[in-house]
Parts: sequence; structure tokens; C-alpha cells
Amino acid sequence: LRKVSKNRGSFLNDEAVIKLYYLALSNIAKK
Repeated sequence: LRKVSKNRGSFLNDEAVIKLYYLALSNIAKK
């Protein structure tokens, strides 16, 4: 998740980053 925040967080809003984290966590939870 840190890699995603470094790559995308640099040009995305905090809200977008939170959404990415939520989607990533939800995907991991499903698996």
C-alpha cells in the first residue's frame, strides 16, 4: 500500500488516496 501512496498519492487528493486504500483493503479481505 505504501508503494501505491508514493506513486499515486503524489498527484491525487487525500480523498482519492483514502478510496484507493479502501478498495485495496476490501480486495484483500475478499481474498
